[in-house]
Amino acid sequence: MMMERWFCLFRGDAGPMAVLAESVAEVLDVDRLVRLAWSPPQVAGLCSFHRDVIPVVRLASSPRGAMADPSGEPDPPAGTDPSAGSRDAEDHARCILLILKGERGAWGIRSDSASTIMSRECPEDHPPRTEGDGPVLVGTILHAGTRYRVLDTEATWHGLRSAIGRWYGLLGEPEAAPPIAPGEWSREPSQTSCERTVESERCRGEE
Repeated sequence: MMMERWFCLFRGDAGPMAVLAESVAEVLDVDRLVRLAWSPPQVAGLCSFHRDVIPVVRLASSPRGAMADPSGEPDPPAGTDPSAGSRDAEDHARCILLILKGERGAWGIRSDSASTIMSRECPEDHPPRTEGDGPVLVGTILHAGTRYRVLDTEATWHGLRSAIGRWYGLLGEPEAAPPIAPGEWSREPSQTSCERTVESERCRGEE
């Protein structure tokens, strides 16, 4: 028999979703997120929470994901970075954050403020399903004609941490480094090496 439990229902970048109310540490209204210069696609930015700095993540593979951006911004022109305009809007627009708590710390998800509610529901559970490096889903909730996907917060955060770690690992590999113009760096070390060789031979001759 299904049991009623309290859930937080919200709309984020991956569409209508639900999390157990006990997983929500706080709901924050913030002016903007702090963006990192080199940021994985899963990280929307950083925010302060009780003297800590925590990551705010995206659950969709792109900022537009499975639903329209809550800001209502139009799609970018063809040939441009599809995430650039959306990310700029994120930097300057106020947003509602669900701060989720877990065994490995707190993290945040952006939400549409008009669609964030607490509700007592009986979800239809199903085995965990993972969407790429994003959300791990464990059920659905039908509420007011909208189907919300139930998020396993612990498993999702574990997967996101792994994906973020892999991203930074790839960034540190030689092939991920910015290209260097031919001769820009290789010429000077070669000349220095030759100069040292000549100087060494000269010293030996003087001896």
